[in-house]
Amino acid sequence: MASLDKQFVLLLWKNFVLQKRKVCVTVFEIIIPIAFALILVFIRSLSDSQNVNKNTHYEPFYPAYFDMSRLKPRLLYTPNATVINNIMTRVNTSLQGVKWVSGFNTEKELETEYSISDDVWAGVVFKGDNSSSLDTSVSYSLRVAVRPGKEDQDQWKTSNTYPFFQSSGPRNNDSTGGEPYYYDTGFLTLKYYLDKAIIETVTGNTLNINVTMQKMPYPPHLRDVLISVLQSNLPLFIVLSFILNALQISKNIVYEKENKLKESMKMMGLSTAMYWLSWFVKCLIYLAIAMIFYTMLLCIPIGSKGKVLNYTEPTLFYVFLFVYALSIIAFCFMVSTFFKKANSAAFAGGILFFLTYFPFFFLMDYYKDMSQGKKMAACFLSNMALAFGCNTIAIYEGTGEGAQWSNFYMPGTVDDNFSLLHAMGMLLVDTVLYMVVAWYVDNVHPGEYGVAQPFYFPFMPSYWCGRKIKNMDYESSTVNSGENSEFFERDPPGLTPGISIRHLRKEFGSGQGAKVAVADMTLNMFEGQIMSLLGHNGAGKTTTMSMLTGVLAPTSGTAIIKGYDIRTDISKVRQMLGLCPQHNILFDLLTVKEHLEFFAQLKGSEKKNLKAEVDEMIRVLGLEAKRNALSSTLSGGQKRKLSVGIALIAGSKIVILDEPTSGMDPAARRQTWEILQKFRSGRTMILTTHFMDEADILGDRIAIMSNGVVKCAGKSMFLKRIFGAGYHMVMVKNKTCNVDRVTAVVNNYVPTATLESEISAEVSYLLPFDQSSKFEALFQEIESKMVELGITSFGTSATTMEEVFLKVSESADDEENNVLSGPLSKKITFDNPNFEQTESGMSVFKLSLENEKTSASSHDSSLTSKVSPLNGHVTNGAVGKNGLDTIARGDDSTVHYNNYNKDIRKNTGVTLILQQFKGMLVKKMIHTWRNRIVTIVQLFLPIIFTILALLIEETAPTTGDEPALVMDLSSFGGTYIPYYSDSGATAATFNYTGRISGQTLEPFSNTSYATMDDFLLNRAINIGISTFNKRYIVAGSFDYSNTSTLTANAHYNGQPYHGPGISLTYVMNGLMGYYNSSYTISTTNHPLPKKVTDNTQQLYNSAIDTAFNVAISILFGMAFMAASFIIFLIKERSNGAKHLQVVSGVGSLAFWFSTFLWDMINYIIPVFAILIVFAAFQTEAYTQDGHLGYVFLIFLMYGWSILPFVYMFSFLFKTAATGMVYVSMINIITGLGTLLVTYILKTPQLGTENIGKQLEWVFAVFLPNFNLGQALMEVYTNYVYETVCVSYNYQDICSDPKVSSPCCFPDRCGSTCFTFYSNYLTWDSPGIGRYLVFMAMEGFVYFGIVFLIESGLLSRLKPSTAARDSRASMHTLIEDEEDSDVIAERNRINNTSLDQLMQTDEIIIKNVTKYYGPLRAVNNISIGVPAGECFGLLGQNGAGKTTTFKMLTGDESITSGQAYLSSFSVKSDIKMVQQNLGYCPQFDALIDQMTGRETLWMYARLRGVDERMIKTVVNDLMKVMMLDKHADKQTGFYSGGNKRKLSTAIALIGDPHFIFLDEPTTGMDPGARRQLWNVLSQVRASGRTLVLTSHSMEECDALCTQLVIMVNGEFKCFGSPQHLKNKFGHGYTLLCRMGLDKDGNTSSLGPLCEFIKSTFPLSQIFDDKQGYVHFQIPEQNAKLAEIFGRMEEARVQFNVVDYSVHQTSLEQIFLTFTQNQVPPKEKIQFCGRLCCCK
Repeated sequence: MASLDKQFVLLLWKNFVLQKRKVCVTVFEIIIPIAFALILVFIRSLSDSQNVNKNTHYEPFYPAYFDMSRLKPRLLYTPNATVINNIMTRVNTSLQGVKWVSGFNTEKELETEYSISDDVWAGVVFKGDNSSSLDTSVSYSLRVAVRPGKEDQDQWKTSNTYPFFQSSGPRNNDSTGGEPYYYDTGFLTLKYYLDKAIIETVTGNTLNINVTMQKMPYPPHLRDVLISVLQSNLPLFIVLSFILNALQISKNIVYEKENKLKESMKMMGLSTAMYWLSWFVKCLIYLAIAMIFYTMLLCIPIGSKGKVLNYTEPTLFYVFLFVYALSIIAFCFMVSTFFKKANSAAFAGGILFFLTYFPFFFLMDYYKDMSQGKKMAACFLSNMALAFGCNTIAIYEGTGEGAQWSNFYMPGTVDDNFSLLHAMGMLLVDTVLYMVVAWYVDNVHPGEYGVAQPFYFPFMPSYWCGRKIKNMDYESSTVNSGENSEFFERDPPGLTPGISIRHLRKEFGSGQGAKVAVADMTLNMFEGQIMSLLGHNGAGKTTTMSMLTGVLAPTSGTAIIKGYDIRTDISKVRQMLGLCPQHNILFDLLTVKEHLEFFAQLKGSEKKNLKAEVDEMIRVLGLEAKRNALSSTLSGGQKRKLSVGIALIAGSKIVILDEPTSGMDPAARRQTWEILQKFRSGRTMILTTHFMDEADILGDRIAIMSNGVVKCAGKSMFLKRIFGAGYHMVMVKNKTCNVDRVTAVVNNYVPTATLESEISAEVSYLLPFDQSSKFEALFQEIESKMVELGITSFGTSATTMEEVFLKVSESADDEENNVLSGPLSKKITFDNPNFEQTESGMSVFKLSLENEKTSASSHDSSLTSKVSPLNGHVTNGAVGKNGLDTIARGDDSTVHYNNYNKDIRKNTGVTLILQQFKGMLVKKMIHTWRNRIVTIVQLFLPIIFTILALLIEETAPTTGDEPALVMDLSSFGGTYIPYYSDSGATAATFNYTGRISGQTLEPFSNTSYATMDDFLLNRAINIGISTFNKRYIVAGSFDYSNTSTLTANAHYNGQPYHGPGISLTYVMNGLMGYYNSSYTISTTNHPLPKKVTDNTQQLYNSAIDTAFNVAISILFGMAFMAASFIIFLIKERSNGAKHLQVVSGVGSLAFWFSTFLWDMINYIIPVFAILIVFAAFQTEAYTQDGHLGYVFLIFLMYGWSILPFVYMFSFLFKTAATGMVYVSMINIITGLGTLLVTYILKTPQLGTENIGKQLEWVFAVFLPNFNLGQALMEVYTNYVYETVCVSYNYQDICSDPKVSSPCCFPDRCGSTCFTFYSNYLTWDSPGIGRYLVFMAMEGFVYFGIVFLIESGLLSRLKPSTAARDSRASMHTLIEDEEDSDVIAERNRINNTSLDQLMQTDEIIIKNVTKYYGPLRAVNNISIGVPAGECFGLLGQNGAGKTTTFKMLTGDESITSGQAYLSSFSVKSDIKMVQQNLGYCPQFDALIDQMTGRETLWMYARLRGVDERMIKTVVNDLMKVMMLDKHADKQTGFYSGGNKRKLSTAIALIGDPHFIFLDEPTTGMDPGARRQLWNVLSQVRASGRTLVLTSHSMEECDALCTQLVIMVNGEFKCFGSPQHLKNKFGHGYTLLCRMGLDKDGNTSSLGPLCEFIKSTFPLSQIFDDKQGYVHFQIPEQNAKLAEIFGRMEEARVQFNVVDYSVHQTSLEQIFLTFTQNQVPPKEKIQFCGRLCCCK
């Protein structure tokens, strides 16, 4: 095993290679962040931002001079005291325009008067005791109303010192300060005259002063209007930028878990920690690269418009994004541990990722008022930390300072309490927290294939320190549990056990509900040998191997593997382990070479030996041509070879092979056998397989398990002798044969012989082993009388390992294996040559079946007692009245297969189409119901997001009363206060500076600078404008030199809101001290309370934001919901279910419209729920005046357009998870992305409104998602505009042509127009008419594209470059090479009229050729298959079998030639062909969520079976297929055997004339396989025509009446199985087992070998070991009688205990023909299309 560091590097290499191969995914993961960044760059380039290259100066103004007529006429004050009255009288005298000054006793009375009056300008509230005289510390509050007519938008901003989100450059260019309008509201004027009146009252003199105010100048700057966009939208851009990464990371990790790759690697020594670390580093590198591009794009200048982030330090921003990347990865890790399906993980990853950002919509309006603790708590959601961090960056940008390393630990403004460092720190905390959760959940919920820890495992010492194992005395126990049993052969002497299993036991559950999976298993497996471990599904094989590999801990007992105990040293065991599980542990995007390199290094192979080792393994595997081919391009057999190579490479001492040859053709299987035999030296191998011949040949020893118990163990021949029945003699008869006479001859020589079967032209007899001495005479008799007996040929085969397996297994109550009895199981292994028909045209079918159970110890006696004597055509099954057999069932009930479809009625025409539509609709309904939890989650996502959006509206902070603010510098901290004084104003200046505390005074001299402005500009440039705006808030200058009037100038910084009021306060307080140092003046700005009518503009602004939030929230939910509709479509297409439905007759209209109807119904449910939510929340824009109808119409049109839109994309993907991810992203980009772009571009400050409107048209024409979002926004804004204007009585206002108002659109609305229409369906914005029309059109267009793709027209448009008319040359080339039977059949097809052929043949293939471009896949084949035959189509992968099937089923077009099925042309009548075709594909095309009964109901409807008959037909077929016990179980829980039965039943439903079976028994265990053979034989006997492909030659031998072997697209031989054996067979196989001599040693093999070599000179010794010897006798002239005769002599002479003789098998003939098969060429894939992203 590789060290941890090597594992990490290796895994990292693997991850990067996989990522590199996913070109599309990789590009998208980097491009999407770049794309969103480019959107910001694009907006920056279009914005009106500009550089101001000169200093900005502002003119001074006089607070004393103000047009009071602009304000309301009343001034209120309190208290109503004499001294205060005098002061207010002075103020009233000074103010021009104030008509009434009213005093009140209390402030409460003043507020009450204000609330009931509409003419109050301001109030003055004096504090302290002023009843008799003025308090020396004069303190008062000015309560000034906002500007008249602006009550609905103006605020005093007293809760803020600066704008919370600032913009670069001057806050405004108003010389009087602008918002909050201290000058325009009369605040400064009132304060000036009030302070002047106070001073005059105190001094008793009239003041001769002149007070001016001047805004501080501003240096050159960039006027950046984009900052407002960044402040609200930058975090949303970033979240959307990386949502695909979140989806992909979650999906990729769970994909490896779902496909068992992770657990398989762990079983070969992989460290879990290194696994997670490698994924973390890989993801981080890719995100880091994306973050670099993101940072560069946002921090690079875009011409004169500047950067997106003009001031922020790029390295700091990158580090912030980098830390965010850490949290993304950790979050995805955490999500991945909760799911076992990649599809679900991808779906949840995207949803949860966005949901963690969603609270920001709630909190952004509260942000200013949130405490630091609350902000930190919110940051436990990583996207909230991102949002708050971006918020801080935007604040820094607004100050002109930007986020810098020097300030990132401080808040961006004095009003904030949260810094960028806080955000980054919380992102790191989140990363750690999420990783801890991932670690915990991964342990307690490891998925389907891991071992779960208890929930309290972190507190278990054994987890951290390991557990102590109680040592039990296993050494003294009997190692071989069968030592004293006749069913266990003794262990071979002299061999070392590589695996010693000792009383191993595993229980699942506890108490009475405990299930014993393995019971007290004791077995030795020896080094240098292959142990074949056999058993039915559920026998305990997998559990045993799981314990041996450490996946499961044993309940008791143990196993010693190479000296290591699996309980204590499993890590050491795994270092020696090579694993080939039943599933392929292959990465789709790694090559053959890379797989071997990866697993070799994982097992610890040295780098220096790696290349040689990998090259040798590739050579041995025969995959040289595929060295650099991706594993996804390999055939099933090649994948298994590679899996075997992975198990063997790097010298694994313990090799576990679980069905290593499943899916291989015979040639590949044989090659794999040779590989295993080559590599078994020095290794201990465990092999499980469903191919009994494989176990027979490879297994040095064979153990058979049942119900967790090892029933027997030993060498193959030992088990055959114990459990076998004897030899099977198969005769091919002609029409003159009298079976009774043949039986009499056989019975004469072997009285205990039994008739097994008589099918067509074949008769099979069972000859017991113990009668082998009589075989020579019997065979001589038959050979001498073959013509007389009417026998064409005959052959024998000995008991197979499969028969032994069935015999042993019948003792278990396995429902899969309750039909066949051991010694009689051969009764269904038919060798069927050309069949003979009765006068009625029905083939004779006599089938013997037994369901009785016999023990292994009495197999001989039970054999004779259970079989009828040979006195005629007697069978053991019940014979129906039509001479056809029935199925013997355990409950003694019988179903006549040929009767269950009798008088079946089938629909046609419109009735059939409607029935198919119903079948498809019911299928969708069932699938939805069975996935109701997932469906509910998917469908209700839009509802959840709608509720969240409306909660944002409900919880948005309302505009309340503003707090009081003292006019001083205390909120700014330490500031610098420049001051200037000429020689005459020194005293005034002294009092000005003397009354300022806590600040730094900075005198200004006019010798250095001409003016105060020059001095301030110099400071701003030297220290930076951001620092200047924080440190220089006020300044004062005093001049008394030129006149007798004291001139005081109050300078103020325009960036803080309250600079004017504070500066004037300091100046006036200084003047107070100048005239009377005993008094001070303190001013507070205490805004008057807001009235209800003052909030209109705030409500309007909130409504606009709410419209956008509602739209994007619903769109996000809809993006995932709409994408979810393609999951089932992709699954159906990828697993072949859709093709099977099409072959069964369903048309495109029925398929797609039923899909659309059900999806639309499911879609409408959340739509209605959304309408209810709108009504419940009383969202007036969507509920008032019948607006719900408009909303419903919008959603209805969206459903019509979005469903075909996503259907269109379903064709691009092979896996549902990938399709879900990509289509969700497409929906997000085409919905949220486009809506966000247009929303931002239409921001007035950017000056890009026209571009935004143009893009609206472009998006509306093509994108349903955009239309939905925009239509919802338009309804909302239209309502808001209308409501606002109606409240202003716009009709009366706009009737005056001189009046300009936002409601007087389009001519007199000024810069802002409130455009609205009472008819919401208007075409122009904000009407929704155009969006409805576009969505209606898009539905038709996208459905048209779907049907165009479905028709295959696009693929047929591709030109073919191949020559078409090469038939004559083919004849010339192959005429001499062809088999005579093939030639004769072609001549018959070509020389017989079509009408005559249709009378005799059900299937006619005439000169059919198929080209794929220049590649000729099928070459001029011709064959005729009569009704009632089983026609076998054999060949290696790439021979043309599948292509032939595809042409006959209509999946591929025929290049030349013709094919007819039941008189219908495949070329011109494919729909009729499909209506009469039953098809069982190679891989089960089943819908897992449907039960077997529901599946058959669906296909019965597709085939047109009358609705009234479907129930009976389905029930009967279930009984025929022995599926009635499983009828109501979901097919996803079926065993492999039951799935194949159901697939066959689908092919049989509706009484099709012909049935195509593509490898129908692949993956079945022997019992299930034999059962299916039984049914298919009965089906054929009932008159159906079967076409079969299979990799199992035994299956073809059992089922086929005729077969062809196909090589390179051509037929090489044709005939019945026995005919081919006799014609092409080469000799016999002889296997002998030696006895023991007097000393107890195995007798010498030498004398026997010399005897055989001398008797049969051409014989060869194939294998000899452990007392067994295997001979090949290839002599053509050798007779069976002679071989048996000589072996009876050798039995006595050379101490031969057992021997068996086998005729050449059909598989050997197959291998002879297919050795020249050219490997299939790889299809070239072009990656210029999206479909490469599959």
